Amino acid sequence: MIGLVIGGVARAYPVHLMEYHQVVNDELGGVPVVVSYDPIAGAPAAHRAVVGGKHLRFGVSGLIHQSNFLLYDRETESLWSQLRGDAVAGPRSGAKLERVRVRQEPMGVWAERHPETRVLARPEPKRIDYRHSPYSRYWVSEKVPFPVDAEDRRYHPKEVVLGVVVDGAERAYLGSILTAAGGRIVDELAGRKLRIAYDTETATFVWEIPDDVGVQEAYWFAWKAFHPTTEIWGEAARARPDAPKPR
Repeated sequence: MIGLVIGGVARAYPVHLMEYHQVVNDELGGVPVVVSYDPIAGAPAAHRAVVGGKHLRFGVSGLIHQSNFLLYDRETESLWSQLRGDAVAGPRSGAKLERVRVRQEPMGVWAERHPETRVLARPEPKRIDYRHSPYSRYWVSEKVPFPVDAEDRRYHPKEVVLGVVVDGAERAYLGSILTAAGGRIVDELAGRKLRIAYDTETATFVWEIPDDVGVQEAYWFAWKAFHPTTEIWGEAARARPDAPKPR
């Protein structure tokens, strides 16, 4: 599930529902938010749905940029990057939404930390069989369905990545490299200490990262497409002849 907390109010959005519907307009603690999940890019995101003091409501445009879907706001029909949260076309072009941190983890882990959380109900249970993901074959395919400007085929395009950004520095933590390193690390980027773990059983990240550091989970190809100059944690160590090979 995708979890977020604002003003002490917790919400959980099951990924198997978000795969079908992709966008939820919600309000937490009086704050309007748009929660989104792009099953093509493997990217959960949440943003405050307010620009210039105006509350915006969002939908899925059906358009793609960098193999990542574009949102549109219902007020002006401007197009917005789901992963970056900025308007790329339309009357609000150049505007940017404030990002809200989310976590993607098993429901049991989230509920233990936030027992008061409310969970998104199945929007259309009579029409959609939510037990089956329409993307199960896509997860393992090496095919990227739409063009991207930057690629790095040394790693599987759908490998899960925790990406971080702070003060212009960008770094990617790939699940396979973390697994090879023992699954748990302490790192530093631009003077900030980052504690990151990767659970191979659930394919999820656990992290403690300062609030001023941007955090984004995504498939490797999507992170690389939007961050072409990204560093890759552990890449140098992995390249050594005696380095452990990722599983």
